[in-house]
Amino acid sequence: MAAAEQAAGIAQELMAIVRCKFEQAERALNSAFGRNRVAVEVSLTSSEGDTAHYFRAQIVEVAEHFNYFANTRSPRYWTRLNLRSLAGDNLRAGIIVSAHAVGYTPKGAMTCTAFVNQRLEREAQEAAEWQAMPACDAPFTFSHALSVDVLRQSFEEWLDRTLAIAMHIVGTSL
Repeated sequence: MAAAEQAAGIAQELMAIVRCKFEQAERALNSAFGRNRVAVEVSLTSSEGDTAHYFRAQIVEVAEHFNYFANTRSPRYWTRLNLRSLAGDNLRAGIIVSAHAVGYTPKGAMTCTAFVNQRLEREAQEAAEWQAMPACDAPFTFSHALSVDVLRQSFEEWLDRTLAIAMHIVGTSL
């Protein structure tokens, strides 16, 4: 199996870890919002074959922020935790973790980054505008040569920091 294919397999396993973490966060947020009588809808989505291309511009923007080239022509994956206010203030935000190849010619190196994709309030006659804000302290880079078992602890620590950063970003906009 080629290095790029092996790295893609690892990326898919890392996205499964993200999904589990986001499911825990979804339950906790629904419980917290319910106790405080805040009408917020929390849901979870992940990339599939026909949606893998979503967030291309945001992935590139975050890569530029961290000064590397995100190869969006290679397979990429994402998982999103959606937050939507039901109270009429039109808050919509997504916390997205993306896994994608690094470099112009993928050779088995991939990275995970995270960002908050948030809807900006606009005048009624204007179209909604979305803003992507990096939500990680650094990319989590890995290669085909390491197994998920080796990566798990450091990835989960990165993911915990990332989720805290993302929740802070969302919290300051409420």
